[in-house]
Order: sequence, then C-alpha cells, then structure tokens
Amino acid sequence: MSNMYYLLFVFLIIYILWYIYYTYSNNDIDVLFVVLLIISLTVLISTILDKMKGRSFESFVNNIPIPTELSVHENLDNIKDGLVSYWSTFNETSYNGSNKIINDNIDPNKKYICSISPTFDSKQGFFLGTNVINGPMCNELNIAFKDTYSIIITCRHGKLKNETNDIEIIKLFANSPNNNGLSLFIRKDSIAEYNDIQQGDLVLQFADIEDVVLRKNASDTAINLDKNDIITYFIIKNMDHVKIVSMNDSEGTIRQLCRIEITPSDITLANKELVINRNGNWNANLLSFGIYNKALTDEQISSYFAHQMKNYNISNIEDYNLLIHNYNSIIQTVKDVVKCPFDANICANCIDVKDWTNPTDIVLSSDNCKSAINNFCIQNQTHSFCKCWRSNTQACTNFTSIFKKSNQSIIDNFEKNDISYLKEKWKLTNKDDCALKSDYDSLKKKFDETVANLDSSQKAYNKLADDVMIKKEKEEEKKGFFSFFRSTNNK
Repeated sequence: MSNMYYLLFVFLIIYILWYIYYTYSNNDIDVLFVVLLIISLTVLISTILDKMKGRSFESFVNNIPIPTELSVHENLDNIKDGLVSYWSTFNETSYNGSNKIINDNIDPNKKYICSISPTFDSKQGFFLGTNVINGPMCNELNIAFKDTYSIIITCRHGKLKNETNDIEIIKLFANSPNNNGLSLFIRKDSIAEYNDIQQGDLVLQFADIEDVVLRKNASDTAINLDKNDIITYFIIKNMDHVKIVSMNDSEGTIRQLCRIEITPSDITLANKELVINRNGNWNANLLSFGIYNKALTDEQISSYFAHQMKNYNISNIEDYNLLIHNYNSIIQTVKDVVKCPFDANICANCIDVKDWTNPTDIVLSSDNCKSAINNFCIQNQTHSFCKCWRSNTQACTNFTSIFKKSNQSIIDNFEKNDISYLKEKWKLTNKDDCALKSDYDSLKKKFDETVANLDSSQKAYNKLADDVMIKKEKEEEKKGFFSFFRSTNNK
C-alpha cells in the first residue's frame, strides 16, 4: 500500500471521530471518543510499524538459495532399501586410514576387523593379500539362513597365485552338519593365464550341498578372474534357489554364473564370525561389501552395480577431494554470513532473528534479544558487531539506542508524534559511518565473490565428472568393439 493510501486511511479515521464528537457531544460520547481515539492510534502505530518492516535493508541472502554441500560421503539413498550391512572405499566413514577397523555404514554397532592394518587407497580399495577380515557374528547379520538375502562383493582380483589352500573369498558359518552356511572360493591349483587373461575355478559351497563350479557359459572350462577388471559378485538367496550373478566394468551386463535348487531347511546361522579371505591368500583389492535382507531383482542388481561404478569413477577424478573441499568451504562461507555472530546464550535469546545481515530483523527482535546484545557489547566493544558501542557519532548513538529501549518504548515515540524523528534515526543507521552498514557492504562484496567462486567450482566439478564419464563411455565402446576378438582367446 502506498503512502497516500496510508494518509487517506488515517484522515478518514480522524474525520469519523470528529463527526461523532461534534454531532453527539456529551459526557458519554466523550468516553466513546477516547476509546475510538485509542483504537485509531493503535491502527496508526501498527500501520507505521508495518511500513517500517517493509523498509528493511536488502538482505542479499534472502532470495538466493544456498546450495547443498557436496560430500565425499557415499550417498546410499538409491541402494539403501533392505541393506543391513555395508562399507566401501568410496565412503570416508568406512575407514579412517589408520587402524584395523572397518566401520559399517548401515549399523554403527557392526565392525569388520582386519588381522593387520590394511593397505588402503581411497581410489583402489583395501588390498588384502595376507589380511583376513573378520566381520560380525553370522547370526547377528540381520538375515536368516532360511529366508531371502543377498551378499555382494565388489573387487579387483589382482595377480592371483596357486596356493596350497583354496582362496576363500567369503565364509558364513551355520549350524549344519559341516558348519557351513556358504563359502565362495577359488580352487587351489586352478589358476592359469591364457593370452594375458587370468582364469580359474570359482566354486560355491552352500550348506551341505555338493560344490558347484561357476561358469559364464556351460561350455567354458574355467571362469575369467581378470586382474584388471572391477567385478561385482551377487550371491542371491531365494526361497527355492540360490544363484550367483556377476557384473564387471568391461561388459556392464548381468551374467548368471550358477543356480542351485534348494528345499526349505531348519539350518540357522552360527554364533561365529563372518570371514573374508579366511586363508589370507587372496591378492585382491576389495572396493565394497554389502548384505541385503532380501533377494535382489535384476533391476536392483543393475542399480547397485551402477552405483558402484559411478562412485568409483568420481573417486578417480584428479583432485576430486580437494575440489569438494573448496566447494564446501565456499558454501560454508555463505552460511556463516547469515548466522548469529554471538555465543550460544545470546543466539538463544535471538531466535526470531533469521538473517543477521538484515538490520530490520535485529531492530524488530525481542526485547530480550536486544538487551542481551546490549549487555554483551558493553563488555565486548572490540567485537565486530559492537563497533558503535565505542563510538560517539550520531549514527552510532542512534543505532545503540535501539538496543537500550524496548519495543514498547519505540511505540511510545510514535505515540508522541515523533515519527519524523524516528524515520530520520532509521535513515541514519543506513549511513556509511554506521558499523552495521559498513559491515553489510563488506559482507555483500564477500558474498558476491563467493557466489562467483561457487559457480566456477560447480562448473569445474561438472566438467570433470562429464569428462570422466565421456572417457569411460568411449572405453566401453572400444571394449565392446574388440570383445569378439577377446572372447575367442578364452580357454
């Protein structure tokens, strides 16, 4: 509403009161006049205060959404449904790089303990070698042996050697005749290379069922255990069958490696630890490990693998972590601009101040807030907010007086028709010699710079991510073109 409308509204109220008074002048009407006069003054004061709120400083963060911080923490939202245990090299909370403990990112009470401090690289994962990883008790994995579940391992086999013992990738113990829940292992003395492609016998032993040798095709005499490809094995337990499928970065398609028909059983998981690399002879890099309390569908398998490859590709962007750190630092700077600049006690008194770059929010804050600020600034005049408490300029005197009066006293000034003076005082607080205004200008400049940096960082991040994905797609096209020649070299 414009100033003209406000004036017309006020004159209308005065005219009505004047008419009533001179038309019905008597003692009763005098009382009525006083009541109506009070009402009209209240309306006038409310109108001016509303107008005052509308005249706030520009708050440069009010209309600019602060972006969400990027994170080196792996976002599990798209794979989390049914996930009861998970850790990975892509998530800095899984391993701090300095001890033997791998943290479960789903259940903080679960720990995976390495026999020795692992050789770890955030891009390449946990190198195992002689390192044995003992997980939680098998009967505490939040799965039941007789129900559906999925166990998933993402790895790069590395250079494997024929050993005196089988290379046991994973072992779950159960209360079965042979104490076996399931075991996935590479049979000893089966490893060989054909045209630089590493192959061997990968075997599943489920409960007390006869061992099943995994094959990509029925006619194959071995299975590829490529030392360079990233491969994900999915052990899927359904109610009537168990199967193992795999996906790798050179193909990107689901390959079923075995399927075993099963009947219902009363076997339960044992009070014994899950073990990865039980014989300490798997020269692999382990990138992630997960357990679901359900049998994954093909769509969920593809989604999980896509999640792994996306995080692997991003983690291999040069200077990724530095870029993320710089990006988040800028966002934090933006957040710092608007937050309460005082200690927790004062900030608690000033919860109605949403934006500390907006003097209107501060001036119209509660009496408790202004009093707390005034008491603080009297004792801490060197604080950046308290510059006016050590200055005698007219602007600073006017500014600090706001914190020494209650909201009611400000209204009293309006009631004394001191409106023009108060408006002038309000203008004075905008002058450059007022600390708050000069601080605002400095913050405005700082914010403009951070927004520019934020924009350039985001563009740099997007370009790096796009470049990696384009490069990856070209590599996939090239591999697909030569896959025919590669497949003819298999044993």
